[in-house]
Amino acid sequence: MLSCYKRFYYRYLFIISLSTPFILLMFFFSCGPKPAFKMFNVAYDLKVKPVNRGGILSWRIYRQEDSPISGYNIYIAESSDSEGWLYNKTPYPGDTDGDINLESIELMGLENGRRYYVFIRTVFPDGKLSRPSVRVEFTPLLKGRLEISQNHTTIQSGYSFAKERYTKARSFDNDFYIYATSSKMGISSPSRLHPDLRITLINKVDNLAKGSFEQTQPLIKGETYILKTADGGTARLKVVKITGKPPLLKVVLDFVYYPPGVKP
Repeated sequence: MLSCYKRFYYRYLFIISLSTPFILLMFFFSCGPKPAFKMFNVAYDLKVKPVNRGGILSWRIYRQEDSPISGYNIYIAESSDSEGWLYNKTPYPGDTDGDINLESIELMGLENGRRYYVFIRTVFPDGKLSRPSVRVEFTPLLKGRLEISQNHTTIQSGYSFAKERYTKARSFDNDFYIYATSSKMGISSPSRLHPDLRITLINKVDNLAKGSFEQTQPLIKGETYILKTADGGTARLKVVKITGKPPLLKVVLDFVYYPPGVKP
Protein backbone atom coordinates (compact mmCIF):
# COMPACT_ATOMS: atom_id res chain seq x y z
CA MET A 1 0.00 0.00 0.00
CA LEU A 2 2.87 2.37 0.84
CA SER A 3 4.50 1.85 -2.54
CA CYS A 4 1.22 2.84 -4.25
CA TYR A 5 1.15 6.09 -2.34
CA LYS A 6 4.80 6.69 -3.24
CA ARG A 7 4.07 6.13 -6.92
CA PHE A 8 1.19 8.61 -6.72
CA TYR A 9 3.38 11.14 -4.91
CA TYR A 10 6.20 10.89 -7.46
CA ARG A 11 3.76 11.25 -10.35
CA TYR A 12 2.37 14.38 -8.68
CA LEU A 13 5.88 15.85 -8.35
CA PHE A 14 6.58 15.02 -12.00
CA ILE A 15 3.42 16.82 -13.19
CA ILE A 16 4.23 19.85 -11.04
CA SER A 17 7.78 19.97 -12.41
CA LEU A 18 6.45 20.01 -15.97
CA SER A 19 3.93 22.74 -15.26
CA THR A 20 6.30 25.03 -13.33
CA PRO A 21 7.85 26.66 -16.45
CA PHE A 22 4.37 27.28 -17.80
CA ILE A 23 3.28 28.86 -14.50
CA LEU A 24 6.40 31.03 -14.43
CA LEU A 25 5.86 32.05 -18.03
CA MET A 26 2.27 33.03 -17.34
CA PHE A 27 3.40 34.97 -14.27
CA PHE A 28 6.00 36.85 -16.34
CA PHE A 29 3.51 37.95 -18.98
CA SER A 30 0.79 38.84 -16.50
CA CYS A 31 3.05 40.81 -14.15
CA GLY A 32 5.52 42.29 -16.64
CA PRO A 33 5.30 45.89 -17.91
CA LYS A 34 2.36 46.57 -20.18
CA PRO A 35 3.06 47.93 -23.67
CA ALA A 36 2.42 51.65 -24.12
CA PHE A 37 -0.69 52.63 -26.04
CA LYS A 38 -2.08 55.82 -27.49
CA MET A 39 -5.29 57.28 -26.14
CA PHE A 40 -7.97 58.27 -28.61
CA ASN A 41 -8.17 62.03 -29.27
CA VAL A 42 -5.40 63.00 -26.82
CA ALA A 43 -2.44 64.92 -28.26
CA TYR A 44 0.99 63.35 -27.79
CA ASP A 45 4.58 63.72 -29.04
CA LEU A 46 4.45 67.53 -28.69
CA LYS A 47 7.45 69.39 -30.12
CA VAL A 48 8.23 73.12 -30.30
CA LYS A 49 10.79 74.77 -32.56
CA PRO A 50 11.64 78.16 -30.98
CA VAL A 51 11.44 81.18 -33.31
CA ASN A 52 11.50 84.93 -32.84
CA ARG A 53 8.78 85.83 -30.29
CA GLY A 54 7.14 82.42 -30.55
CA GLY A 55 7.49 78.82 -31.58
CA ILE A 56 6.25 76.30 -34.14
CA LEU A 57 4.24 73.69 -32.23
CA SER A 58 3.55 70.25 -33.69
CA TRP A 59 1.84 67.21 -32.23
CA ARG A 60 0.39 63.82 -33.08
CA ILE A 61 -3.05 62.52 -32.23
CA TYR A 62 -4.68 59.12 -32.56
CA ARG A 63 -8.08 59.74 -34.13
CA GLN A 64 -10.22 58.49 -37.02
CA GLU A 65 -12.41 60.11 -39.65
CA ASP A 66 -15.57 58.87 -37.92
CA SER A 67 -14.60 60.45 -34.57
CA PRO A 68 -15.35 64.16 -35.13
CA ILE A 69 -13.86 66.89 -32.97
CA SER A 70 -14.35 70.65 -32.86
CA GLY A 71 -10.63 71.36 -32.67
CA TYR A 72 -7.92 71.94 -30.09
CA ASN A 73 -7.40 74.26 -27.14
CA ILE A 74 -3.77 75.29 -26.75
CA TYR A 75 -2.63 76.46 -23.33
CA ILE A 76 0.57 78.34 -22.49
CA ALA A 77 1.95 78.58 -18.95
CA GLU A 78 5.00 80.21 -17.41
CA SER A 79 5.68 77.37 -14.97
CA SER A 80 5.51 73.60 -15.11
CA ASP A 81 2.56 73.38 -12.71
CA SER A 82 0.44 76.48 -13.35
CA GLU A 83 -2.86 76.37 -15.24
CA GLY A 84 -1.68 78.80 -17.88
CA TRP A 85 -3.89 80.71 -20.30
CA LEU A 86 -5.84 79.72 -23.39
CA TYR A 87 -3.80 80.79 -26.42
CA ASN A 88 -6.58 80.52 -29.03
CA LYS A 89 -9.96 82.19 -28.46
CA THR A 90 -11.79 79.54 -30.50
CA PRO A 91 -10.84 75.86 -31.00
CA TYR A 92 -8.00 75.52 -33.50
CA PRO A 93 -9.31 73.27 -36.32
CA GLY A 94 -5.87 71.93 -37.27
CA ASP A 95 -3.60 72.67 -40.20
CA THR A 96 -4.54 72.17 -43.84
CA ASP A 97 -2.16 69.41 -44.94
CA GLY A 98 -4.88 66.75 -44.82
CA ASP A 99 -3.22 64.53 -42.19
CA ILE A 100 -5.60 64.42 -39.22
CA ASN A 101 -3.07 62.55 -37.09
CA LEU A 102 -0.33 65.19 -37.34
CA GLU A 103 -1.04 68.88 -36.65
CA SER A 104 0.97 72.08 -36.26
CA ILE A 105 0.51 75.77 -35.46
CA GLU A 106 2.79 78.78 -35.12
CA LEU A 107 2.62 80.43 -31.70
CA MET A 108 3.22 84.19 -31.86
CA GLY A 109 3.30 87.24 -29.63
CA LEU A 110 5.54 85.76 -26.92
CA GLU A 111 8.58 87.29 -25.25
CA ASN A 112 12.07 86.34 -26.35
CA GLY A 113 14.16 84.77 -23.60
CA ARG A 114 11.17 83.83 -21.41
CA ARG A 115 10.56 80.16 -20.64
CA TYR A 116 7.11 78.83 -21.56
CA TYR A 117 5.26 75.54 -21.18
CA VAL A 118 2.59 74.47 -23.67
CA PHE A 119 -0.04 71.72 -23.57
CA ILE A 120 -3.14 70.79 -25.59
CA ARG A 121 -6.68 69.56 -24.93
CA THR A 122 -8.96 68.26 -27.67
CA VAL A 123 -12.38 69.94 -27.90
CA PHE A 124 -15.35 67.70 -28.71
CA PRO A 125 -18.58 68.76 -30.48
CA ASP A 126 -20.47 68.86 -27.16
CA GLY A 127 -17.87 71.27 -25.72
CA LYS A 128 -16.22 68.71 -23.47
CA LEU A 129 -12.43 68.53 -23.30
CA SER A 130 -10.04 65.62 -23.44
CA ARG A 131 -7.45 65.04 -20.77
CA PRO A 132 -4.47 67.43 -21.18
CA SER A 133 -1.39 66.38 -23.09
CA VAL A 134 2.06 66.27 -21.57
CA ARG A 135 3.61 69.75 -21.23
CA VAL A 136 6.66 70.72 -23.26
CA GLU A 137 9.03 73.57 -22.51
CA PHE A 138 10.49 76.11 -24.93
CA THR A 139 12.12 79.55 -25.00
CA PRO A 140 11.55 81.93 -27.95
CA LEU A 141 14.77 83.44 -29.29
CA LEU A 142 15.71 85.98 -31.92
CA LYS A 143 17.31 84.07 -34.82
CA GLY A 144 18.10 85.02 -38.36
CA ARG A 145 20.58 85.79 -41.10
CA LEU A 146 22.39 89.10 -41.52
CA GLU A 147 24.28 90.65 -44.41
CA ILE A 148 26.70 93.22 -43.04
CA SER A 149 28.51 95.66 -45.33
CA GLN A 150 32.02 96.92 -44.83
CA ASN A 151 30.81 100.33 -46.03
CA HIS A 152 30.19 102.10 -42.71
CA THR A 153 27.97 104.77 -44.27
CA THR A 154 25.22 102.26 -45.18
CA ILE A 155 22.35 101.28 -42.88
CA GLN A 156 23.48 97.62 -43.08
CA SER A 157 26.97 98.17 -41.70
CA GLY A 158 25.89 97.22 -38.17
CA TYR A 159 23.11 95.54 -36.20
CA SER A 160 21.33 96.10 -32.89
CA PHE A 161 20.28 92.77 -31.33
CA ALA A 162 18.18 94.40 -28.62
CA LYS A 163 16.25 96.53 -31.13
CA GLU A 164 16.26 93.83 -33.83
CA ARG A 165 17.30 96.10 -36.69
CA TYR A 166 20.18 97.11 -38.92
CA THR A 167 22.14 100.22 -37.99
CA LYS A 168 25.08 102.17 -39.28
CA ALA A 169 28.45 101.11 -37.89
CA ARG A 170 28.79 104.35 -35.90
CA SER A 171 25.26 104.26 -34.48
CA PHE A 172 24.89 104.39 -30.69
CA ASP A 173 22.66 101.27 -30.91
CA ASN A 174 25.11 99.18 -32.92
CA ASP A 175 26.61 95.99 -31.43
CA PHE A 176 29.35 95.14 -33.97
CA TYR A 177 30.83 96.01 -37.35
CA ILE A 178 33.08 94.47 -40.01
CA TYR A 179 36.39 95.87 -41.25
CA ALA A 180 38.63 94.68 -44.08
CA THR A 181 41.86 95.69 -45.76
CA SER A 182 43.88 94.02 -48.48
CA SER A 183 45.70 91.96 -45.83
CA LYS A 184 43.20 91.24 -43.05
CA MET A 185 39.54 91.16 -42.00
CA GLY A 186 37.97 91.49 -38.59
CA ILE A 187 34.77 91.65 -36.53
CA SER A 188 34.91 94.43 -33.95
CA SER A 189 33.24 96.40 -31.19
CA PRO A 190 31.83 99.82 -32.18
CA SER A 191 33.93 101.33 -29.40
CA ARG A 192 36.96 100.88 -31.67
CA LEU A 193 35.44 103.45 -34.04
CA HIS A 194 34.78 105.93 -31.23
CA PRO A 195 35.14 105.65 -27.42
CA ASP A 196 31.59 106.90 -26.89
CA LEU A 197 30.06 103.98 -28.78
CA ARG A 198 28.98 100.67 -27.26
CA ILE A 199 31.57 98.16 -26.05
CA THR A 200 31.08 94.59 -27.29
CA LEU A 201 33.40 91.78 -26.22
CA ILE A 202 34.08 89.05 -28.79
CA ASN A 203 35.62 85.59 -28.76
CA LYS A 204 35.74 82.58 -31.07
CA VAL A 205 33.74 79.55 -29.91
CA ASP A 206 36.66 77.16 -30.34
CA ASN A 207 38.81 79.52 -28.25
CA LEU A 208 36.52 79.98 -25.24
CA ALA A 209 38.48 77.67 -22.94
CA LYS A 210 41.84 79.38 -23.38
CA GLY A 211 41.20 82.69 -25.11
CA SER A 212 39.87 85.90 -23.64
CA PHE A 213 37.11 88.15 -24.91
CA GLU A 214 38.48 91.10 -26.84
CA GLN A 215 37.01 94.08 -28.68
CA THR A 216 38.11 92.62 -32.02
CA GLN A 217 38.76 89.22 -33.57
CA PRO A 218 40.00 88.07 -37.00
CA LEU A 219 37.12 87.38 -39.37
CA ILE A 220 37.21 83.83 -40.77
CA LYS A 221 34.68 82.11 -43.03
CA GLY A 222 32.99 79.22 -41.21
CA GLU A 223 34.04 80.51 -37.78
CA THR A 224 31.53 80.95 -34.95
CA TYR A 225 31.80 83.88 -32.52
CA ILE A 226 30.29 84.74 -29.16
CA LEU A 227 29.49 88.43 -28.63
CA LYS A 228 28.77 89.91 -25.20
CA THR A 229 26.81 93.10 -25.77
CA ALA A 230 26.86 96.26 -23.66
CA ASP A 231 23.35 95.62 -22.31
CA GLY A 232 24.21 92.13 -21.01
CA GLY A 233 22.92 90.06 -23.91
CA THR A 234 24.83 87.33 -25.75
CA ALA A 235 24.87 86.72 -29.51
CA ARG A 236 26.18 83.66 -31.31
CA LEU A 237 27.28 84.43 -34.90
CA LYS A 238 28.50 82.06 -37.60
CA VAL A 239 30.18 83.43 -40.71
CA VAL A 240 28.37 81.79 -43.65
CA LYS A 241 29.79 83.67 -46.60
CA ILE A 242 32.17 86.51 -47.45
CA THR A 243 31.65 88.24 -50.79
CA GLY A 244 33.36 91.07 -52.63
CA LYS A 245 36.61 92.81 -51.90
CA PRO A 246 37.51 95.91 -49.87
CA PRO A 247 36.02 98.47 -49.82
CA LEU A 248 32.87 96.67 -51.06
CA LEU A 249 33.17 93.54 -48.92
CA LYS A 250 30.01 92.00 -47.42
CA VAL A 251 29.60 89.25 -44.83
CA VAL A 252 26.64 86.90 -44.37
CA LEU A 253 26.14 85.63 -40.80
CA ASP A 254 23.63 83.35 -39.09
CA PHE A 255 22.86 84.40 -35.53
CA VAL A 256 21.00 83.56 -32.33
CA TYR A 257 20.51 86.23 -29.68
CA TYR A 258 20.05 85.49 -25.97
CA PRO A 259 18.62 88.47 -24.03
CA PRO A 260 20.13 89.54 -20.70
CA GLY A 261 19.66 86.85 -18.06
CA VAL A 262 19.28 83.99 -20.56
CA LYS A 263 22.22 81.61 -20.80
CA PRO A 264 23.28 80.38 -24.27
